[in-house]
Amino acid sequence: MLGLNRSAARAAIAIAAGEAALVTQGRVHTTQAPMLVDQLDLEQWTALVASLKAHASARELAVTVALPAQAAPLRSHPQPPSSPDWQKTAAAELIQEGTPVVVSGGHRSGPVWVCVTSLDTLRNLDAACRASGLRLEAVEPAALSLLRLAPASRGTTVVVAASSTGCEIAAGQAGVPVLSRSAAARRPEDLTAEVELTVRYLEREGAQAISVTLLGPTVEALAPALRARHIEVAEVVHFDSAAAAVATGASRRPRGQAGDFLPALSGPPPRVARAAAATAALLLVASVVHAGSQTSAADALRKQVASLTAQHDQLQARLRLWTGPAAQAARETMTRLQQERVPVQFLGQLSDLVPDDLWIEQVEARSNSTSVRGKSLSRDSVLRFAGAFRTVWPGAVLTRIDLAVDQKPGPFYAFTIQTSSQGTPSRTPARTPEGSEAR
Repeated sequence: MLGLNRSAARAAIAIAAGEAALVTQGRVHTTQAPMLVDQLDLEQWTALVASLKAHASARELAVTVALPAQAAPLRSHPQPPSSPDWQKTAAAELIQEGTPVVVSGGHRSGPVWVCVTSLDTLRNLDAACRASGLRLEAVEPAALSLLRLAPASRGTTVVVAASSTGCEIAAGQAGVPVLSRSAAARRPEDLTAEVELTVRYLEREGAQAISVTLLGPTVEALAPALRARHIEVAEVVHFDSAAAAVATGASRRPRGQAGDFLPALSGPPPRVARAAAATAALLLVASVVHAGSQTSAADALRKQVASLTAQHDQLQARLRLWTGPAAQAARETMTRLQQERVPVQFLGQLSDLVPDDLWIEQVEARSNSTSVRGKSLSRDSVLRFAGAFRTVWPGAVLTRIDLAVDQKPGPFYAFTIQTSSQGTPSRTPARTPEGSEAR
């Protein structure tokens, strides 16, 4: 850390919805920023922090940085889990490459939470602040920043910081985060749907007395739409941007408050198990819901592959004994089974990339085409999944993505991905680049 004067002016930096904001001495300065800030290298972090520092009048600043849900995903439990290793397990699931850094908190009776970020992200952020003459005082999840801006409530509070480029959503009880999301909802109707999706999910999880606080430049129009859906809007506050709202909440952080990632930079690397390859969809939505049907869909695909393989092997064994028309029929059947087995086999591998808030309902694999139908709580998760699908099956097309609002147990996006005989599956499924942004 830089040996700056401990009485240096305090400031806050936040990244949210494709924007970055610096709040200091009552002034806000905003600039553009990537959606996936955890993918920035040191040079990009340095340029981003320097562009913000250039607008500050004070030479020395002690800053708190708020990281969005994409860079600091959250997992919560209504009551303390019985397993003593739940923090390590959650860290391995949420950050699947690099060294996870964990902060956690909550009440003894619940809810309890764990938030995770990458140690490399912290190191790059720290080095970028040093290069700009800033003292990094704290790094916290944006969920904590947003919950400070909500009015006091005995129930569950949902805070939405929104801009035209997307939104950051946090939910909590008495300041304890229970959910955190980032979504690239650009249209008002998509933003309304994202808020409703969050509220309905919390209702299904048993949350009581849910109220919504809206923050941002154009959120006034959202309040009537949410109230028409019987969602209570407690407060609407104008901010110049979503990032400015998050940074304002971060600037109110009390000194020494829990939920700080920063100690990991001065201590030894935390002993948290590393996971294998990262899945693309965990970058976009931070544990909104865990669809149990993922496992059943993957199992069904494996069984289908095993069945087709068994039929193929039986015909191959019998082919040696057949001659004439019987042999020709067997060869044709083997060719068809081989054509069917290839797409199903690769769909089974693709099931490992299914996001937490997306589930597959139907797979139709034919010799000349394959279609996948499913649902998701997030439009951007569908786009991520379609991108991952194309890395396995070039030429696949997302032919349908429709928002179904008047549905039970809640609204969702229905989608269809279609392939044709013109494209064939790749032999090795390629991982979706983590730095790519769904559009």
